Amino acid sequence: MAIQEHPDLILLDILMPMMDGWEMLEQLRGKDDWGKCVPVVVLTNLSADEDAQIKSIAELGPSFFMMKADWKIEGIMDKVLEILNAEKVPCP
Repeated sequence: MAIQEHPDLILLDILMPMMDGWEMLEQLRGKDDWGKCVPVVVLTNLSADEDAQIKSIAELGPSFFMMKADWKIEGIMDKVLEILNAEKVPCP
């Protein structure tokens, strides 16, 4: 749906029913110029301390990684607005 609709930002969880969030992000980043550049906020309860999580973060480049337990909805909205209002960096 994201590839068809091209939202301005994607909130992405890692645990999803059909594929995990890292697989979705990998497909998104490999799709086209929009997919390579769209801001993605990973919002999950999985720890980023595990080696595989850190590797995925580095390789796939989400705009921000948020632990759900550490954020209230107001903070998430503030971060989303900050990303959407930031000066756009040219995409490769």
